[in-house]
Amino acid sequence: MIICATDGYIISAIGPYLSDWYSNDAAIIKHILLNNKEEVQDWLVEKDIIIVDRGFRDCLDLVNSFGYTTFLPLFLPKSKKQFSTSEANNNRFVTALRWVVESVNGRIKTFKFFEHVVQNSSLLYVHGYFSIRKKLNDKERNKSKHWKKINADDCITDFPKLTEADLKYFTLGVFQLKQARSYNLEHISEDGQYEIHVCKQQQNLLRANLQSKHSNRKDYNVLIQYNDQTVIAACCACRNENRNIGCCSHIASIIWYLGIARHTKHKYLNHRSSSYMKLFEEAAEVSDLSSDEEDDDAILYSLA
Repeated sequence: MIICATDGYIISAIGPYLSDWYSNDAAIIKHILLNNKEEVQDWLVEKDIIIVDRGFRDCLDLVNSFGYTTFLPLFLPKSKKQFSTSEANNNRFVTALRWVVESVNGRIKTFKFFEHVVQNSSLLYVHGYFSIRKKLNDKERNKSKHWKKINADDCITDFPKLTEADLKYFTLGVFQLKQARSYNLEHISEDGQYEIHVCKQQQNLLRANLQSKHSNRKDYNVLIQYNDQTVIAACCACRNENRNIGCCSHIASIIWYLGIARHTKHKYLNHRSSSYMKLFEEAAEVSDLSSDEEDDDAILYSLA
């Protein structure tokens, strides 16, 4: 039984329980509260709100007797065909909060051990493995709080203005610079936003997520530290970054954009590959059938 907050933080994981008819959701929550498992009554206080699904409907009276407030999706009576406006809105509110629990369950299953059926010989270690996965989940969640998403054109004003000679000194080659333009054209959104993340706890540290050119399922995180004169350090999650000198194309593309290209976009970033689609006519674009009012038998087609 996973107990989590509305922001996805896993408060506790109690169990494991048998997966039979007697150990349903309502029976499990009764067992937890009546036996005060993991001192649950010490960190739950009166008037705390507990969001549950319909599987807990048989234990609502017990939960409310402890002073907690419960919400669950409403049941539609047989005499009614639809919910009222307030009931429908309350259902949407509960469903939105319940989605957090399903999201947590999905993240737990990204751990390969929990993705498949657990063998009997591993039952002794299930709770320990789950505790490890819980810690990793909370660590990943805390990492996201340290970064703020911004548009680089508007907010990164202290990044040093560089020359191509400076970049060649940093990359120790020209191949990365040749790839920089195409990487950046793919990274810029349709409305011209260049999305990066800046660290809230440390100045002059930024992060960007670049899509791989070879696979749509892969993307790479790039970290760059800089001062008012140059780039101090950089790293990337791709394989090519495991080198002693130089840098990969992902790092070079971010530095190239922030240090050179964004200052003269008309020179470097004037054409996107998607813009070439405008050169072609779309044969499927045909206007609606139009009939001549004077002659119903004459049907005219007009090409858009």
